[in-house]
Amino acid sequence: MEESNVRPADDSCRHSGITPSWFIVDQNPNEPNALKPAESAHQALSFLAALVARGVKEFVVSPGSRSTPLVLALQHFSEVRARVVLDERSAVFFALGIADRSHCPVALICTSGTAAANYYPGVIEASERGIPLLLLTADRPPELRDCGAGQTIDQIGIYGKFVRWSIDAEVPRGDDGCRELERIAEAGLSEALGQNPGPVHFNLPFREPFLPAVPNGSFEKGELNEPAGPDPEVSADWESLRNAGPGWIIVGSANPPNPKRWADGLFRLSDYLGWPILADVLNPLRQMPGAGERVVTQYEGLLSAGWLDRHSDFAPQAILQVGIQPTAKSLRQWLARFEGPRWQWSRLPGGLDPARKPFTWIGGTPEGLGDLPDVFPEEAFRGAWLEAEAKTVAVVSDWLDSMPENFEGKIHHEIAVSAPRKSQVLIANSMPVRDAERFWFANRPRGPRIFSNRGASGIEGLVSMAAGMADGGDTTFAVLGDLAFLHDVGGLKAASQIEGSLTFVVIDNGGGRIFGQLPIRSEEQVFDEFFLTPQAVDLAKVCEAHGIPVQTLSGSGGFQDLLSKPFRGVRGVIVQTDPAVDDERRSEWRKLFREIES
Repeated sequence: MEESNVRPADDSCRHSGITPSWFIVDQNPNEPNALKPAESAHQALSFLAALVARGVKEFVVSPGSRSTPLVLALQHFSEVRARVVLDERSAVFFALGIADRSHCPVALICTSGTAAANYYPGVIEASERGIPLLLLTADRPPELRDCGAGQTIDQIGIYGKFVRWSIDAEVPRGDDGCRELERIAEAGLSEALGQNPGPVHFNLPFREPFLPAVPNGSFEKGELNEPAGPDPEVSADWESLRNAGPGWIIVGSANPPNPKRWADGLFRLSDYLGWPILADVLNPLRQMPGAGERVVTQYEGLLSAGWLDRHSDFAPQAILQVGIQPTAKSLRQWLARFEGPRWQWSRLPGGLDPARKPFTWIGGTPEGLGDLPDVFPEEAFRGAWLEAEAKTVAVVSDWLDSMPENFEGKIHHEIAVSAPRKSQVLIANSMPVRDAERFWFANRPRGPRIFSNRGASGIEGLVSMAAGMADGGDTTFAVLGDLAFLHDVGGLKAASQIEGSLTFVVIDNGGGRIFGQLPIRSEEQVFDEFFLTPQAVDLAKVCEAHGIPVQTLSGSGGFQDLLSKPFRGVRGVIVQTDPAVDDERRSEWRKLFREIES
């Protein structure tokens, strides 16, 4: 028996240096007719054992021949959860949903050839957002490459700079080879969960034969380890920010592992500085107790209406940006013109400002904020902003009450007030995320968790991602435009098989309405065909073809009840809108901000 250097992980998906022992037991010598397991079977089991021992418990598998050893090895681990997703493109976004929800690494397994290439869009999104995915791509051995062998491409380095770490493993032989695979597994997982987390790529060649497999019951595992320590405390000269103010704390999309601690750090800093927090809907702040005393949500409408031009005393003298910038274009444009001092608070020092203005970097995250001096801040600046916020929310709320339920903006407001407290909402890019930012107020403490793919800001893979979030997770609502829904229609196969509660809220508005907000709208000869791209697809029949029941709403009421009542399974809710009327309503919304003062 030989001890390995495997380190299993605790329930928080992090690992320490404790070493258990595990080993493969030789077959019973009293069974002379038993076939010796194939070397590929031993290799795959060694590799997966190292991952599972370090806390990897979620696997998403797409079927194929070359990955047979990995699939057979999975059967030795009753503690893991393996999901089969036919299409690799759908599989990677399904895994992304699991990892985003759980903050734990998820492993994907696929065969050789173009299967690995289908992971690419999801790998990019995971890379941009720092989500740990483990890409286990099976491959032919070297002697079958570059010689016309079937289903064989050059998979080495296929994901380029979008993975944190990549290796083309050698075809191992004997015990030494198995120990090398354990070392590779440890090294890759450490990179995936490191200071700059993200996807890693294991290209794993296997030689035939793949059978016989290692017999069940011939594998023993070690014990779990101690939990990892807390995040390091953030070190910064907060007094310099206080002296540079008054200012804004602006917070974009974020999905912290501990939302309460994360929000508490930002709320305490807001209290110390006396600065309001301009918070995107795509982070936990609007749903946290205490948001009403610190958080501003109506900045887009106020800035677009020239509020700072008429009220210069509302203009900040300094900016603290936490993570990426919020979605609102008017805020980003104003920040691009701002010439005062800036601080950026993020894990890594790379700039997160498209205008490339100079900044002072603060490393770490709000969870690590320590004690702050016990002082009384100047409340006038933050108080003025919160008073403007309260007046604006009251006016916009009254206006929304007069709108029908199939107004796109009201859809998000209804979800904000009706989705169960312990639920998840995935918001698509383009128009949905912008309407959510406008109409999701900070007046409901302990609301649902919000998710969105703001890494590369695309619309691909959202059906599959929602399925991954809902599978074994909390009640999930996915708010998608019709094009985003159709873009990942293949994901409905995976969605139809989940264990959980998933509602697709599909806004049927006749195409890519985001382009109607851009100058290209005036080019009528090309706009509809090349940009708006309306689709003549019966969305209800698409769902029904996958066994997913559908309900269609057109503004007659009942949306809040539908959202708030318990539901198990998968369903589609298609909201039919009138795009021309909704454009007029958005114009009315903008006018409201010019009338606030009167």
